[in-house]
Amino acid sequence: RGYEVMSLSKFKKALEKKEITVGLPPIEKWLAFDNLAMNWVCTGSFRRAIPHRRSILVGGESGATKTMNLLQLAKKAQDGGYHVVLLDSETSISDQDLAMNKVNTDPEMFTPIAVTTHEETLEIITEALKSFDDDEKIFFILDSITGLMTESEDDNFDKGKTTNDMGRIVQANKKFLKMIGNRIRHKDWFFITSCHVYLNQDLLNGRGKYIFSNVGSALYYPSLSLQLTKLDLRDGQEQVGIRVDVTTKKNRFFKLGQKVRLSLPYDQGGFDPYDGVLDILKDHGYIDQAGAWYSFNRVDADTGEVLDTIKFQSKNFDQYAEELIDRYEREHASVMDIEMDDDEASVVASKTEVM
Repeated sequence: RGYEVMSLSKFKKALEKKEITVGLPPIEKWLAFDNLAMNWVCTGSFRRAIPHRRSILVGGESGATKTMNLLQLAKKAQDGGYHVVLLDSETSISDQDLAMNKVNTDPEMFTPIAVTTHEETLEIITEALKSFDDDEKIFFILDSITGLMTESEDDNFDKGKTTNDMGRIVQANKKFLKMIGNRIRHKDWFFITSCHVYLNQDLLNGRGKYIFSNVGSALYYPSLSLQLTKLDLRDGQEQVGIRVDVTTKKNRFFKLGQKVRLSLPYDQGGFDPYDGVLDILKDHGYIDQAGAWYSFNRVDADTGEVLDTIKFQSKNFDQYAEELIDRYEREHASVMDIEMDDDEASVVASKTEVM
């Protein structure tokens, strides 16, 4: 109706005068973890995990590979032209960590900042919002939000006093995560922070074995919240590494509660890219198993005709992984059409179907 069109036009003009942006900020770029199964847990795709213009929270025990994964993402962001700003509240990231994960520490690509309080961290974020244009590529890491103190805690420490400011810390973390989610939606930024977890003393409360420390209900503010749980990896009586369970506690991109278990031997610099992928593809019917042997039908991508049957053992899965992953991605591309830039293979551009 005519008056409805006029009213809508008047409404949009009023918003424009107030400089209120109409429309939802699109997700156009993604980063991927080194391990493809970990990506799948996040988004249902083996090729993408972390979106720009959204905030991400990774919680886990000490030594559960939180920092390793964050730094590997930082390296991939740099490969895609992003400047990395590292906010370090724990003074736990060393030059060796940066070198091991191949982070470029050139000042043109990397700005490390030691932070102590929420207020100080917010001030830095606010200055960045003022200083950087919307299209400037920035990758923010806060390691960790658990390590931040309130100003009163910091002041009391300088006076030689220790106080329990737990309630204020939780509220400050809530406000911080809420502010970040609201402010970066129109920036070409990635924002990811880590936090610690502690054992749940009341398993009947429905919160699981571990609880994210000092964030409370703010666990659900980010678009994606991952939990990393550490277990021993043993060869007989000897511990030779760790196993890490990766699960989603909040997820706007895929089914909640997806889980994968990964192995990290001590003599290995990171997760095997294909660890966990075989089980996912088997669970989804792409691979059959008979004892120690696996098999799949090689099919024509256009006609679906079976060309031949491939048999292999798990030790040889790497030979066929990319072929099977490509097939899975093609057949699950109706939700997001993914395009990979050959020069920036770590940053994935996606086109979201408008309905």
